[in-house]
Amino acid sequence: MLPRGPGPVVDWPRAGAAFAQLETDGCSAIWLTDHLFFPSDTPDALTMAAVAASATQSCLIGTGVLQLPLRQVAAVAKSCATLSALSGGRFVLGVGVGEHRQEYERAGAVFTHRGAALDRGIGELRELWSPGDSWFEQRPAAPDIPIWVGGRSERSLQRTAVAGDGWFPMFISAAGFARRSAQLDALTETAGRDPAAVQRAVLVIASVDRAGWSADNARNWATNLFRADPAAIERHVITGSAGQVADRLRSFSEAGAGHIAVLIASDDAVEAHSALAKAWH
Repeated sequence: MLPRGPGPVVDWPRAGAAFAQLETDGCSAIWLTDHLFFPSDTPDALTMAAVAASATQSCLIGTGVLQLPLRQVAAVAKSCATLSALSGGRFVLGVGVGEHRQEYERAGAVFTHRGAALDRGIGELRELWSPGDSWFEQRPAAPDIPIWVGGRSERSLQRTAVAGDGWFPMFISAAGFARRSAQLDALTETAGRDPAAVQRAVLVIASVDRAGWSADNARNWATNLFRADPAAIERHVITGSAGQVADRLRSFSEAGAGHIAVLIASDDAVEAHSALAKAWH
């Protein structure tokens, strides 16, 4: 998970090489976060996803997560269909409501209606991607783009159970993930769907200790990125040696996560990922 793309803005022109290196080092998915307005430099998620798709051959490319209520749905549908074709079907659309009222106000969207807007948006995306016979259809059709729903709240679980191909929370412990996943099973069955059809993913913040970069550095980096309470961030940042971090990440696998996205708490995500990937394998 790359909230700043491959790093600071000066590194963006070399994003393709960074993404290719991540794949060479064993990265199975590249995720881009989404903010229209944010205190830190952040790239447009769909634009950077296109760079990642063109620079890689096999890894998934996704948004983690796109704040759909901030965007015009038909434009998102067109971009995603293009990304799916560009990547050979490797694109996953992660969607969510976000949590920053100021961002909604600046974008001219209604913060208090964002949940209902997301529900409508998911349905509209499915319709726009479906093949049709009208002259004014979006083409190419893209009915197979997976939609993963972000969030750990009850409402997010309900939304996933009804309309999601995957569940993708963050700021959650392995034990909490297991509990919520069991709730999702029950909600999905109530919705008349097979729980096994819903992918279980999780976003975890992690940092590998190395020369010049300590656990305190990682926590400060994450605190500045999210502009959050340091104590709250500290609970959710996994630090230690590459082996120790890998072991902590495995606890999410044991809790039922089939996909673990790692937000490396460092501007040098490529180097840190390489060390972690070696320990994982």
